[in-house]
Formats: sequence, structure tokens, C-alpha cells
Amino acid sequence: MTEQKRYRRKNYVIDRRFQFKYTGIIVLIGAAIALVCAYFIYQAWRENTELLAISQSIANEINQRESSKVFWAVGIFVVLEVAGLFLWGILVTHRIAGPLFIIDRYLGALRSGIYPDMRPLRRRDELQQFFESFSGMVDSMRERETQELEAISAALDKLPEGDAKENLQKVHDFKKNAVAPHEGELAEEGSA
Repeated sequence: MTEQKRYRRKNYVIDRRFQFKYTGIIVLIGAAIALVCAYFIYQAWRENTELLAISQSIANEINQRESSKVFWAVGIFVVLEVAGLFLWGILVTHRIAGPLFIIDRYLGALRSGIYPDMRPLRRRDELQQFFESFSGMVDSMRERETQELEAISAALDKLPEGDAKENLQKVHDFKKNAVAPHEGELAEEGSA
């Protein structure tokens, strides 16, 4: 067997609509939860500083100084969380969109009458079982086509020269092109 190449991501955003939609949902939910938690933390901090206040002037000074620190700390936390969730969302959705992109390209090749050379998905991609079923289907179709090609080749050898042989030769050549290896054609179009 030949050594399998490692496929590296060249572009993490493959299907903008899908990836940004679900990443946006993740980010919005995370931001909403963080803001609600931040509100309760801020309220608890304010209540504690009021309980600890010895005099009104000292309490006002502490509140002004410390409330801005708490506000900025919570704000920075929310921004970092949203950024982290966005990056994580793009990565996770890429693990779904990438295999779908590859399958779509393989379906395009099948539609044009060519059996693509299937490459395995990356180890951490989703839809592994579906892709294995799809790949098995393509291999079965290619095997059936190869058997038909062998039968046509045998028939061509026995046919006398003429129109029937020429027509059968065209069918033979078409099927031979379909099952022939087409390395690199799909891989060069882009990588998921």
C-alpha cells in the first residue's frame, strides 16, 4: 500500500453560511450566560461593599475605585470568552463542513462520470461513519464498473470489425476513463 499523505487545513472557513450561523449561536449563548453571571457578580460585590462601609465618604471612594476595576475585569472576561468561543466554533464547524465539502466534490466527480480516488478524512473530522459508507458505495460502484469493463473487453475481442464493434469500443473507452485513477484532480481544487 502507498503511504497516505497528511492533509492539512488551508482554510478553516469553508461554508461561510453554515459555519458563521452556528458559531454565532454558540457565541451569543456564551455571551448571554457570561453577561448574566457578570451582572450577579457585580451585584454581589456592590452589596458586600455596602455592608462593609464604615462611613459614607469611605464607601463612596471604595465604590468608585473598585467598581471600575470590577467592571473592566468582567468586560475583559466577556470579550475573551466571546473570542474564544468564536475560534472554537469555527474549528468545530470546520470539522463538519470539511467532510461535507469533500463529499460534495466527490459527488461532482461521480456526476461527471469519473470515480474519484477517495482519500480518508482527517482523524478529528466528524461524519467518519457516513464517509466510510459513502466511500464503500463508491468502491462498490467502481468494482461493478470494472467488471462490466472486463465483460465488454471480452466481447470486443470476439466481435468482428464493424459498426457494432466501434460502438462497443466507445462504451469501453468511456468506462475505462471512468474507473481509471484520477489522482490529484480533486485535490488541486482546494483543501478542506
